[in-house]
Amino acid sequence: MTLTLVFRVMAFFVGFWGVGMWLTPGTLAGNWNWDLTHELSVMMQFMGTMMIVFGVIHWKMPEWAGDNLKTPGMAFAIFHALLLALNIFQFFAGNIPTDLINIAGVVPAAFLTAMFYIKSR
Repeated sequence: MTLTLVFRVMAFFVGFWGVGMWLTPGTLAGNWNWDLTHELSVMMQFMGTMMIVFGVIHWKMPEWAGDNLKTPGMAFAIFHALLLALNIFQFFAGNIPTDLINIAGVVPAAFLTAMFYIKSR
């Protein structure tokens, strides 16, 4: 797996979550055992938009960075490690249920984060 491919796969991964926040906020809120209020729905639209934008940045980064892709790759490894740490913290804090569907979302994120680090060294 090349670093370019890691960027592209992560683009789809974060974009998928962003589209989910836009189109099915009730389903995502239900996965977390949260009530979908109007305010949460509005917040999820903003968050979904940011996830889609983040996905586009991931997709375009190999073109933008060219031969210097390892530098943003390591930065993205750090960004995703922080997001992953927050997600895991929320599991342990009890704010997100530790059921199979939620853990299944963390596994590809952890794998791709590790791949960003490995391929950027």
